Amino acid sequence: MQLIFPIFVGLVITGCADGARRVSAHSRAKRSVEEAFKKDPHRLKRDTDLHLRNVRDLMQAKSHEEFHPVDSSKTAQGSILWKFKENYKGLEVIDASLAVETDSAGRYTGDAQGTFIEGIEEDLPTLKPLVTKAEAFFLCMKQMKVLQHRERIPTYTADLKINTDKFNVARLAYFVQFLLENKDILARPTCLIDGNTGETVHAWDSLETKERLVEGVGGNVKSGKVRYGKNHRQLKAKQIGNTCYLENDYVKVINMNFTQDDEITETISFPCDKGYNDSYDGSYSAALDAFYNGNGVYNMFKDWFNIEPLKLPITLRVHYGESLESAFWNGENCSFGDGNERFYALTAMDVMAHELAHGFTERHAGLYYFDQPGSIDESFSDITGEVAEAYLYGNDWYVGKEIMRKVYAFRYFDDPHLDGLSIDHVDNYTDGINVHFGSGVMNKAFYEIVHGLDMDVRDAYSIFLLANRLYWYHFSTYEEAGCDLMKAAYDLGLDPLGIEQALHTVGINGCDVSQHALTLRRNYDQKGFIITETKRPVYAINSPYWALNMTVIANSKMGPIKILASNNTWPTKTSYDYESEWNGEAATLTIDEPPEGRIYVMLTSPSKVEIEDGSLLLSYGCGEGDWTDGAFFLDCIFGSDEFR
Repeated sequence: MQLIFPIFVGLVITGCADGARRVSAHSRAKRSVEEAFKKDPHRLKRDTDLHLRNVRDLMQAKSHEEFHPVDSSKTAQGSILWKFKENYKGLEVIDASLAVETDSAGRYTGDAQGTFIEGIEEDLPTLKPLVTKAEAFFLCMKQMKVLQHRERIPTYTADLKINTDKFNVARLAYFVQFLLENKDILARPTCLIDGNTGETVHAWDSLETKERLVEGVGGNVKSGKVRYGKNHRQLKAKQIGNTCYLENDYVKVINMNFTQDDEITETISFPCDKGYNDSYDGSYSAALDAFYNGNGVYNMFKDWFNIEPLKLPITLRVHYGESLESAFWNGENCSFGDGNERFYALTAMDVMAHELAHGFTERHAGLYYFDQPGSIDESFSDITGEVAEAYLYGNDWYVGKEIMRKVYAFRYFDDPHLDGLSIDHVDNYTDGINVHFGSGVMNKAFYEIVHGLDMDVRDAYSIFLLANRLYWYHFSTYEEAGCDLMKAAYDLGLDPLGIEQALHTVGINGCDVSQHALTLRRNYDQKGFIITETKRPVYAINSPYWALNMTVIANSKMGPIKILASNNTWPTKTSYDYESEWNGEAATLTIDEPPEGRIYVMLTSPSKVEIEDGSLLLSYGCGEGDWTDGAFFLDCIFGSDEFR
C-alpha cells in the first residue's frame, strides 16, 4: 500500500505595515472596557454595564468582521466561556479563534483570550480568487502525488477561506480535502492552496490512524476471551422479530468483509438465539468488541462530561481491508483492520476511543494533522483511550497493549522513549516529526498531572477536553496548548499552578493566568459557582486606594463555605493571608486597610456535597479621605476599583 507523507511548502512573502494584523483578544477587550469606562465611569460602575452589546463591540471590529459562537461551557466561577470563530465577509479566517467570557447575568466581563485578524481588507481588496475550486483540487492531487488515482475519487471539498502567512499577510486559500480508499492506497489528502497563486501553503494526510441483550465472546489470543452477556459487559442491540442488529441510538457496526467497498452500509445482523461469530486470525469477534467498546466510549463522554463526542449514531466498520494493520477516522466514520504481523483486530477499548477522539478534535479544535498541532491531536486521542479504560474497568497507561502480537505495547505514557521512537520533551522535537511520536510530550504531561498532582483521571481529562473545545485551534503549538490547559484548569476550579509544574517536566513553559481570573465587581451578586472537594474557584479583586476595608460574603444552603485570600499571589488550601468566618449561613471575610493591588480569593468547603447554589458579594467601606474632593466622593460612592 502506498504511504503518503506530509509535505510543507512555506510561502515567502514580505508583509507591509498597513496590511492584516494579528490582534490579542485580551488586550483589545481590556482597551474596550477602559474606553467605555472613560466615557461614563460612574454610571458604568453603578450598573456594572459595559455597554458592549456583542463580541464585535468588545473587539472594536468593523461591520464586515464577524464573530460567531461555536461552543460554550460554564466555569466553576459561575461565568460562561464562549468560543468564537472569525469570518471576514462570509469567509472563515483560519488562524483566528477567541474565547470570551460572560458573567452569570450574561454580561461581558471584559476578559477574552486568543487572537483575531483585522485589516484583512488592506491585503485583500477583492475576495474573487484567480484559482478555481477544480484547479485547487488538481493542484492538491499533484502535490500529494495521487493524480493516478483521480478516477477513484468520488468527491472532494474545496472551501475558500482566509489564511495568514508567517508575515501576517492575509491571503485567499482553498482548504482542499478528499478521501482515497482502495487496495492500493488509503489516505485523506488535505491541502491549503493559495487562491491566487496556486502555491501549496501546507499539505498533509489527515487520515488519523490508529435493546436486546445479546451474548458472545470477544477479545483475542493475547488479551484472553472477553465474555459479553446479560449481566456483565452487556451488549444492548436492536431486535426486530428474531433478528438482532449491532446497532442502537449511539453506535452501528458494519462488516466490510475484508474489502474497502464504501457501498457496504448494512448493519451487522444475525439470529438472536444463535449469536454472532466473526472469529478471525486470533481475534474472537472484532464486531462484538467494536459494538461494546464504541458504546463504552459514548457512555464515558455522556456520563462523565455530559457531552456527545460525535454525531450519532457513530458508524464503526470492522474487517476493513485485507489484514490491514491500522484503524482510522476518515471524517465520517471509523474503520478497523484485522491486523496481521503486528496487531490483532484493532477494536480494543483504547484504540476505539483514540479514533473517535480524532473525530471529536476535528469537530472542535480542528488541529491540523502535522508537526506540533498534529502531535497534540494524536496525544489527545491517546489520552482519551486511557480515560475510556478508566471509566469502564481501570486504565493501564499503555496504548494498544491488548492488540500487540510481538511487543508489550504500542506506546507508553510513563516513559514514551520505551517504544524507541517517541519523545517526552520539547527539546527533542523537530519539524516534520511523525505525529505519533510527537504525541509523547503531551502524553507524558498528562501522566505527570495525574501522578505528580495526585489528580483523578476524570478531572485531568476534563482540563484537556475543555482546552480542546474552547481554546486550541488549527495551529496550536505545545507552548500555546500548555497555556490553554492552565486556563482550562482555572475555569474548572482546578489548580493551574499545579498544571504548570507538570508541564515543566516536559519542557513546556507555563503562562500567567492571573489576568484570566474573573474579577469580582462591587455590589454585584456573583452566582452559579461550583465547589467540590477538588474544585475551588478563584476570583480576583482589584483593591482600590480609597477603601478602608473590603468584605466578601459567600453563602449556600447546601453546605458551609470557607473563603481564603492572598495579596498578589494565588491562594492554596495551606498558603493564604486571610481566612473567613462561618456563622452558620454565610462565610464572611473582612480585610481592614487592604493593600493596593490585586487580591485573589478562593472558595473551598469541608462538605462532601457539591455546592452549586451559592452567591458571592463584594463590598467596600470608604476611608477618611477628603470628602470635599469630588473625585474621591464619586470613587467611594460609585467605585472605580476595576479600572484604576
